[in-house]
Amino acid sequence: MENQKNKIKAFTTSRAFRTFVPFLLLSYLIWSLTNLASMQVDAVPVAVNYSNKPLAKKEAKVFPEKLEVMLETSGFNILKSKIFKEKITIDLDKEKFSSDTTAYITTASLINGLQDNFDTDTKVLSIKPDTLYYYYKKLISKKLPIKLNTNIKYATGYSNTKALLTKPDSIIVYGSASDLKNIKVINTVIFQKNDAKNTIKTNIALEKTKGLKYQKDSVLIEVIVDQYIIGTIDLPFRIKNSNAKKLITFPKTITLKYKVPLKVYKGLHESDFDIVCDYNKKENNVLKPKIIKKPKQLIIISEEPEEIQFLIKQ
Repeated sequence: MENQKNKIKAFTTSRAFRTFVPFLLLSYLIWSLTNLASMQVDAVPVAVNYSNKPLAKKEAKVFPEKLEVMLETSGFNILKSKIFKEKITIDLDKEKFSSDTTAYITTASLINGLQDNFDTDTKVLSIKPDTLYYYYKKLISKKLPIKLNTNIKYATGYSNTKALLTKPDSIIVYGSASDLKNIKVINTVIFQKNDAKNTIKTNIALEKTKGLKYQKDSVLIEVIVDQYIIGTIDLPFRIKNSNAKKLITFPKTITLKYKVPLKVYKGLHESDFDIVCDYNKKENNVLKPKIIKKPKQLIIISEEPEEIQFLIKQ
């Protein structure tokens, strides 16, 4: 036994062995390169990405994440595809429904699209499985208003002169009856802005609730920011539905404190307002003024007095 070990050791350390090994490795390398350069047929895994999943449905069974694609190409391309992992996007808008909850796509219809992922000398022969089945649960829908959440701080002398609204002001949400039962509004994430001087027009993401699918992921808000003036104006009012020949009121005018864009303030007139007291709605010799006309961009801060005393002169 010891003699055999000595013979092996002598051979592996001999000049002949040291000369033989490089030739052996070189031969294997040449054989491998020749094999990789030759045309082959082999299967490679292809990862799947799904687009346009139906909003009104929820997957009842996990979609396959990989397909097995049979290729005819060089060994180099086979090796490259296995290392770098090809991908394919399947458009679920092209599903064929066999029922409300079951759909399918034949993978033969995907071959042409998948072919574009490979070199011209690579041919896609087939895809396994030959048919992809998708199983869904039907969801119910609910139209919900959007609640805008903002924290906008305006520069001195600037403000918004219109109510902050979203476009759209509501969206359709899909989910199970239990998930939708207690959902009344869809909140936006908080939009923050400091020292605002210019009109803001941007998209705001919606806060997501687990288990729900949204018609949109974001909404548009437009905040009209303008330089504004805070001012006061004394305005007369009129009384309607009074048969009295002479009605004496205390006071005779209403003082409004308002906020308005500078460009509107410059053209502001008494005739831009109409304030009415309805005699039919009097309470204990008191009338309540109502502003029925004012410039659209003018915001009322306060109104004094809120009640008008009156006497009927005999």
